[in-house]
Order: sequence, then C-alpha cells, then structure tokens
Amino acid sequence: MRAGHPTGVRVLAVVALAGLLLAGCAQPPPVERAPGLQPRFDAALAYVEGLRDADGRWPTAQVPLAMDIAVAAHLNVTSWPASVPVAQQVVWPAQEASLLSSLRALDAEAYAAAAANDEMRLERVRDRVLSRFDGRQFGDPVLLNDDAFALLVLGHARVTWSTDFEPVVAGLLENQSEDGGWSWSVGGAGETDMTGMVLSGLAEAGAIHRVDAQAVLGFLATTSTASGGHALLAGGEPNCNSTVWAILVQERLGLVASVAPWEFLLGLQNPDGGFGYTPGGPSNTLCSFEAATLLGMAVAHEVQI
Repeated sequence: MRAGHPTGVRVLAVVALAGLLLAGCAQPPPVERAPGLQPRFDAALAYVEGLRDADGRWPTAQVPLAMDIAVAAHLNVTSWPASVPVAQQVVWPAQEASLLSSLRALDAEAYAAAAANDEMRLERVRDRVLSRFDGRQFGDPVLLNDDAFALLVLGHARVTWSTDFEPVVAGLLENQSEDGGWSWSVGGAGETDMTGMVLSGLAEAGAIHRVDAQAVLGFLATTSTASGGHALLAGGEPNCNSTVWAILVQERLGLVASVAPWEFLLGLQNPDGGFGYTPGGPSNTLCSFEAATLLGMAVAHEVQI
C-alpha cells in the first residue's frame, strides 16, 4: 500500500475490475497479433484456484476477487469451482463496517444474487449501500473511490437510476484532477487505477459520455513507460495492476489499446501461472487475480493479442 493511503483504499482501487469490464458491455479492443490467451488464462486460473484453503474455499478477502474472474470469464458462479462454488463463499459484511470496507463483499453478493435472480438479496444490497448515501455522496466526503464503487455496486444490484444520483456523478466529474486523472481523495494527484475505477462507476451510471476523454488520455500518457507498462502515478515504475487498468481505461474511452501494455502484462506471468507485480518478481496475489480477470474476459470475447 502506497504511503498516504488509508487502510483499504489502495486495495479497493486495484481489485474492482469486473465492473469496468462489464460496464456498458465493455470489452478490451482486439489487437491484431497471434492468438494464445486461452493457455495464459488457464494457467492464471489454475494459480488462483490453488490459493484456496484445504476446504476448497478462498480466504474471505479473496472471494470477491474470484467472483470478478468468474463474471468476467462467463464462468457459472453457482458451479465454479466444483468443490465449493464461489457464489456459496460470499460473506455479508459486518453491519458496523464502513461503506468503503463493505463494498467488495457487497459487489460479490450482488453478482451472486443476480445469478440466482434473487430480488430480495439484490434489494438487501441496494439498501445497504443506499443507507450510506446522504443525498450528495456516499461514505466519507473526502474520498472519491467510495462514490465510484458505490455506483458500480448499485448497478450490479440492478438499481433503478434516477436524478437522485446526479450529485454523485457531478461530484466525480468535478473532481477530476488537474493532471486529467482521478485520485482516491478530493484534491489528490491522479492515479491510473483510480481513474479506471471512476470511469467504471460513471459508465455504470450511464455518464461515461460526460468524461473529458482528452484530459484522461493526456494523463495516461504521463503514466506510460518505455517498457510498455503503466505506473500508478506519473513518472513512476510500471506495474501489473496499473497496466491492467490502463488497458481498460483506453477501452472505456472507445480506443484500441496498443500492443505494448499487453506485452508488458503478459511478460509478468510466471511459470506457476501467477503474475508478478513488477518484471522478474514473484507471483503476487492481487495482481494475479486482476490479470486473470482481464484475461478471462478477453478469452470470453475472443480477443487476440
């Protein structure tokens, strides 16, 4: 976690991928290269399945990440994995938990409820998120990621969008950083990962057309590196998570992603199927879940790299 991020903020910024993958029926653009993502995805999936405990369950914090993979790759959440389906592993967040710390679990619950077409469970998710809405914004007024992710979860929980949410949408748009990206907090410097999360929430709310795309592209140029990968912050070192988000941000803006970020990302995959955070590094749990989510969705939509 980067210094300066409150507990849980950085984690939320890097793992909420399925919503961006699916918002507005999004899919990463095809790039004219040789195919071969299926073996990559299969290896990544085997790696994350290997992270389960002896009882066939992932640690609680990893369950929403596994749900993201299943949804993006069009796996049946009620039957995958065969031992204990991921939909059966979702844990409802504690009532006293903050909105920010609850959103990942609530998102997984929304996916499980939608798969079962369980309107009562979906309403329960909506009620939990809306209980932290004050008419202007969700959760903590100094944070932006709870607002963006709340919109995402509400969309997955099949909320009926109304003008009641306009203050949230307007607040996110107005808080685009001077550098063209978005920060996790009001007034902060733009981050690749958070920019992706905000675009994800805005897309779910039907407001992606209101984004200043040229400003976002200008920001992405500052986090791009000679290696082809993207850094979290302008001028930083490229990493797995930010590269995944950069590919998805470009798609969200209607662009064809360049080959370089994909090649950088695929170069991070280790023989065990997991992905390193940086080149040559050991397989990293969060990075591997994120990369597997992107690969699963690419395979589902027959994208070739």
